[in-house]
Amino acid sequence: MKKISLYIFLILMFCNVGFTAINDVYYCETDKVVKTTDKEFIEFKGEKFKFKRTQNNLEYGSGGFFNDYETQVLQNSGEYFWGGTEWERFIYYDGKFVFSNLLNTHGQKENPRHQIISIVATCEIF
Repeated sequence: MKKISLYIFLILMFCNVGFTAINDVYYCETDKVVKTTDKEFIEFKGEKFKFKRTQNNLEYGSGGFFNDYETQVLQNSGEYFWGGTEWERFIYYDGKFVFSNLLNTHGQKENPRHQIISIVATCEIF
């Protein structure tokens, strides 16, 4: 009886992952958007954005910070997924989207840019 219960549990867990929301569109509104530099801390007004989740990418809509941007999904586990690149990361879990981007450029020696942009948003699936 214990083995049957274990098998049923494992099958149900596998089925839950099988019904992920690939190709769903997420509509989000930022809770906080901040930019931290070596000289200042700036908090921005909220904005709305959307993205389509595919198997391997998040494809953002036009306008705002993520204007027509695309980033890689590294791990899918139902409604818990994450990804990014070497200099950025995002995590989505249970209606919350968290994004962080690091920038360190040396374009002008007298005024280099060192910054972190962090975004926390609440999302709904449509």
